[in-house]
Amino acid sequence: MIHFIIGTEAELIKVFPIMVGLRKRGVEYNFIATGQHDLDKSEILKIFQLKKPDNILYQGPQFTSIFSLIAWFFKMVTKYRKDKTLFQNNREGIVVVHGDTVSTLLGATLGRIHGLKVAHLETGLRSFNLLDPFPEEIIRRLVSRFSTIYFCPNSWACDNLKDDASKVKINLGQNTLFDSYQLVTEYLKEKSKSRPVRKLPKKYFVFVLHRTETLYFSLNKNLVANLLDTMTNWSKHIKAVFVLHHTTDKKMSDYGFKKDLKKEKNVILLGRQSYPDFMQVLSGAQFIVTDGGSNQEECFYSGIPTLLIRKNTERIEGLGKNVVLSGLNFKTINSFVKNYESYKRNSLEYSLSPSKIVTDYLVKFSD
Repeated sequence: MIHFIIGTEAELIKVFPIMVGLRKRGVEYNFIATGQHDLDKSEILKIFQLKKPDNILYQGPQFTSIFSLIAWFFKMVTKYRKDKTLFQNNREGIVVVHGDTVSTLLGATLGRIHGLKVAHLETGLRSFNLLDPFPEEIIRRLVSRFSTIYFCPNSWACDNLKDDASKVKINLGQNTLFDSYQLVTEYLKEKSKSRPVRKLPKKYFVFVLHRTETLYFSLNKNLVANLLDTMTNWSKHIKAVFVLHHTTDKKMSDYGFKKDLKKEKNVILLGRQSYPDFMQVLSGAQFIVTDGGSNQEECFYSGIPTLLIRKNTERIEGLGKNVVLSGLNFKTINSFVKNYESYKRNSLEYSLSPSKIVTDYLVKFSD
């Protein structure tokens, strides 16, 4: 039996092409949602006709701090460590987890406790700095230890993992997000006339800040204030679309910045979007300023100029091409905006499907 343990919308976005592949082949799977995000209402499931979670471990308010998430992790491990029904009394199954969230660690931990094999999607990514990004780098390393099957997005990620005869290591050539990007792009083309498009300016850039290390740590109120000042200055020349994730919205209010942002006529505050809606917003942008790793990959596929508001990145996609790692250096940040057009690239053409490789392996395992 194949068991997916997924906690966040970002994880689901990268895993759903595999679910689509299994559905097309008539292979059943167990979908466990941790409850870190409310996946039961995800538009992705509806659009691609996928089943809702078979089991939801937690139903309650969204978490707004890493410390509350860590406490939740231990509570969930304690609650489900002896619950054999979680994996449908299956001792020969495979638990599939993705990425580097607390839910990823929870899924890998429960899988190992119950004696199942653990397959880690997007394994081998490294920033080589334990505290940046925090806690993602630590989680990646722990999950790699707990996993028995490695699905690496590229050869660089594979090389970051020690060779171990007890582990299965598979190079997918690209992240499964590439298939997600392709499927949603095709969907939007088909639905362009029936799906309402939010009215946005003719020219704009997208601004995203949502990571823990950006919003919470090391005197980051000053950092965020400086970034917002820079954004509003740029918006005088090209309008800004500021995407407010749940945690971002809360921190903007906590820091007292939201009132001033609402007064900026050239800054459009946009709530967190569904994946298809965000892809529509992104497709019309001149460039994006973001601290998100998935955004880095999506823009590498589409060729959109991208500025990473991070000191380190665990990904290699687009670096030296359309992606600039700022290092939180404002000289680099301002230089990018002045020359963003020089970073535009053609969209990526790639014939191999990384999700098909994963699906083929899982189908073979389930036979």
